[in-house]
This record gives sequence, C-alpha cells and structure tokens, in this order.
Amino acid sequence: MLRGMSDRFQFIHCADVHLDSPLTALSARFEHAAQPPEGLPQITRRAWDRLIDQAIERRVAFVLAAGDLFDDAIKDYQTSLYFVRSLERLEAAGIPLIAVRGNHDAANKENKTLSLPPNVTFLSESKAETLLLDEWDVAIHGRGYARVETRESLLPGYPPPSAGRLNIGLLHTALSGRGEHANYAPCDEADLIAKGYDYWALGHVHQWEVQHQPGAPWIVFPGNLQGRNIRETGVKGFALATVSGGVVEDVERIPCDVLRWAHAQADLKGATSFDTAQELIAHALGAALAEAQGRPLLARVSLFNVTAALRGDVEKLLFEAQQEAERLSDQFWIEKIKTHAPPPEPRRDAVDNADSLLDEARALLDEPEVQQELAALRDALLTANLPDDARNALAREPLETLLEGALTRLDEALRTEPEA
Repeated sequence: MLRGMSDRFQFIHCADVHLDSPLTALSARFEHAAQPPEGLPQITRRAWDRLIDQAIERRVAFVLAAGDLFDDAIKDYQTSLYFVRSLERLEAAGIPLIAVRGNHDAANKENKTLSLPPNVTFLSESKAETLLLDEWDVAIHGRGYARVETRESLLPGYPPPSAGRLNIGLLHTALSGRGEHANYAPCDEADLIAKGYDYWALGHVHQWEVQHQPGAPWIVFPGNLQGRNIRETGVKGFALATVSGGVVEDVERIPCDVLRWAHAQADLKGATSFDTAQELIAHALGAALAEAQGRPLLARVSLFNVTAALRGDVEKLLFEAQQEAERLSDQFWIEKIKTHAPPPEPRRDAVDNADSLLDEARALLDEPEVQQELAALRDALLTANLPDDARNALAREPLETLLEGALTRLDEALRTEPEA
C-alpha cells in the first residue's frame, strides 16, 4: 500500500478493545492448572499490539476506534503508560488514531490519564464534530459518550456529509437492539443511511456484522478485538477497509485475537458404549481445535443426549474429555463441561414455568460482571469460618460452577416423573 496517494488507501476500524479487562473469573479457572494459558492477564494488550503491528505493516492511512478502548475507568498509570507507548508507535509511522468514547470508557469516569501524542484525537462528547484528513480527502464525523447511561440517540447532531470527501461516521451504538448489549445511543439502519455518509464505523456489539447494498453506505460492526468469555466465541479482530477513487470497495475481517473461545458439542444419542461416546467427544474437540487456526483454545464442551447406558460413566467421560484436549494440544483447555440427558416426557405444569427462569439464571452466570462478583465472594468465603467440606468444594471449583451444578440438579428434578 503506497502512502501519499489519496485515490487508493486502507484504514483500520476497531471497537471494544477493553484494554486491561480484569478477567477475574477466567483467571480463577486456571489458578490450579498445571499449565495455564500464557500471559492470560495481558491478552487484551497483546491483541491491541497485534492491531498496531498490522497498522504499521500495512501502512494504513488511519485507525478508527468506535468506543470502549478501555474496559473501565483507568485506575492505574501503568495502563495509561502502556497505551501512550502503543500510540507513539503509530505516531512514528505517521498514522493517526481517531476515537470516540463508549459506555465503558465514558468521559464522566475518573481516569488516571497521561498526555496523548499529537496523532491521537478523541472526538467531542458534548456535540458531534468533524475531523478532516486532507491528505486522504476524508471527513470523519463522530461523538463520544459524556456519561455511561447514554439512552438518547446521538445521531440527530451529526453534521451533513462534507462535499467531495469520503464521509465516515463514528458511533458507539447497538442500533435498534442487539441481544444482550445495552441499548445505548439507539438508532436504526434507516437513520444511518439517511445521513448520506459512505461508511459507518460502529462499536458496542461484540460480533462481526457487515451490511452493504449498492448505493448505500457500509454499516460495520468489527466485533471486539479479543474474546474474554464463552459468549465471545470464534474469530475476533478488526475491519480493514480498502478505498479506491473515494469509494470503499472492500471490507475485510482481520483476526488479531491471542486466545480463542469455542463451543464443542457432541451428540451422544445412540452411543450405547463408552468407546463410541469417547470417539464422538474426540471428534467434537478436534473440530473445535481446527477452527482455532493455531491459537490457544478454551472450549466449553456440551454432551447432549447422555443416555441411560452412559449415565454411570459421566464422570469418567468428563475426565476423558479433559485428557483428549491435552492429547490434541498443550494449548487446549476445557473451560467447562455440561451434560444434557435426553428429556423425558416433562411435567408441563412445572417445566413450562421453570425453563425460562433456569435459562435466565444460567445466562447470568456467564455475565463477566457476575463472574467477577462471584470470584470476589468466593475469596471472601475462603477466609471465613466454614466447615471443611464446604471450604474444600470452594477451593476446587469457581463458585459459578457450583451454582451451575445446583441448577442442573434442579432442572433434572423438575423433569423427573414423581413416583406413584
């Protein structure tokens, strides 16, 4: 890619980097592991370093960050120092970074910050503003979050497109709603199209999503840079846009995650022998590892339709799955194993009312914030005056694992016919 030719260039669009995300619950899972993932507390920094490497190697025109560069208020000057040094690498290569703040790093949070190099621009939180990059004939329009709870649309204040330039909108939003993501700065695709921009660089949604039709703008969620829990599976990275003649002609997904998450599912229906079940599990683990593309992998294993013939061997199956992961790679770890028995004819009066509640409870246990709170509660309980059996159980397993076991037993009890 030649620099200095405004008719053809590339730019990087990233979002939801969540630098120095604490990963408290994840770290707790490996505190007794013989060989835990290398550099686990630093994986968000390592993913960001990979993005910086790619920006310099590809000689991109600029980098856009659509909110949540940080996971929370910056409480440590070491985090700020690391961030500034990474930006100085971009400055030395002549690459500007243009960013907006999101709900995790909103302007009203108290931060221990250091002076940023001159190649860095955070667009205003008080109103939408435009930054012109004359070298590339680009206009970047955006507005950051002044506060976390930004429930109103920020879009009405965005200016009209700048004539004769490639117009890019930078916004942290879940649009009109995206699953578990809080509905901050709501708007919809029609609102974005009506602005007349060429590319919308969005953030907040942690999954890759691209919308583009001829004559309409590119609307892109690059997803987060590094998966941090089992809800953030698969490839993670940034969007690389190629511009030719003032038109975005292609948007490519570039992986830069250091460690990958996956679901490995084995259907044991019809597996009447232990050996057959073991083969099915090994196949599921092998497929998950192949999709990791050589990266360290954490997988949640789900065993479906565990038949009556295998129920007595469930504990052995779990240990075999762990051993199989170790045989396949020394960079393959089982995050959790769940078993699912074939559902008998349920008692509808109980199950209909309980299923949704149980699903909600399980979803809560996967929330990073809940896992952090449970990890802190576990640490506090371990220092309390507990009976030995309770203390030993807490020492062996994260608290959310024990709670999931209780939910599973409750689910099975509700689906079991009462004795006459």
